[in-house]
Amino acid sequence: IYYWDSYFIFQGLPEPSDVCNMIRNFVWLIQNYGHIPNGNRTYFLSRSQPPFFGLMLDHYAKLTGEKPDPEALNALEKEMEFWCHGLDRIHVGETNFEHLVSIDGGIMFKYFDKDPKPRPESYIEDAELVSNLPTNAVQAVFHHLRAACESGWDFSSRWMYDAKDLGTIHCGQTLPCDLNALMIFNFDFLYQHTGKDAWRQKKQALEDLYMKWLWSQADGYFCDYDLVRQRSTGKATAAMLYPLFLGIATQEQADSVAAFTRDKLLQAGGIAASLEDSGQQWDWPNGWAPLQFVAVKGLMRYGHEELALTIAQRWV
Repeated sequence: IYYWDSYFIFQGLPEPSDVCNMIRNFVWLIQNYGHIPNGNRTYFLSRSQPPFFGLMLDHYAKLTGEKPDPEALNALEKEMEFWCHGLDRIHVGETNFEHLVSIDGGIMFKYFDKDPKPRPESYIEDAELVSNLPTNAVQAVFHHLRAACESGWDFSSRWMYDAKDLGTIHCGQTLPCDLNALMIFNFDFLYQHTGKDAWRQKKQALEDLYMKWLWSQADGYFCDYDLVRQRSTGKATAAMLYPLFLGIATQEQADSVAAFTRDKLLQAGGIAASLEDSGQQWDWPNGWAPLQFVAVKGLMRYGHEELALTIAQRWV
């Protein structure tokens, strides 16, 4: 089962024991591999998916009224070490290493897979994609394809310079508004349940950077940041709802995102993943169940119940 899918699946499980068993499986993966792989296959070991494990622990704690298990908290800390690997290199002057980006005196996060080869699960497609590219560009495309798979948004114009050309993918050079929101949540969750001030400091520093670089005042919504062009991508996608889902948006920001969602993303069947008709599966006119869940929960959190219920009813 895929990692982030499982979080949304177990939201509907009837028995806490079922949720507990899924958490135990993920704890085992982290203990043995240092992270939760993109899927339970050996060729997925080089990448994760978005870090939902903290949300899983939070859900179970609220479901049962129990404090998170110490072993599970240790596993979450270990998973955060995977995402933060290379901090020593950043501190000595590197600006970009694995999942880490040094920006404005702090650290933000991007998707990353260190393997520079075609994906085994899509070998032919990847090989054909790069067949006409210059040799010196091939490995970069493979890195970006794999990074996009780690994001769960495989694939989307969100990661592409040319929406009709997957060869222009640059996911590994993008600061994503969903990933960084999830990291803020995980840091805060660890601080709340371990009392370690280092997690609070990481949460606060990242939240400050988040509001500076991933909120577009001009557009009125959250979006990704292009590290190469050094500007906001400006691309409107359902990822803008993650800060509402995770409770890090201000009320004013949430109201603006809600208005945009109502005016642009909302369609007859729920919300669209994006407004770009690229032919990719995480783009217009497609919607995905996890994105509907994020939207509904996030909008309800900020008082937009009518819009949230409209999305839910249209999706169903």
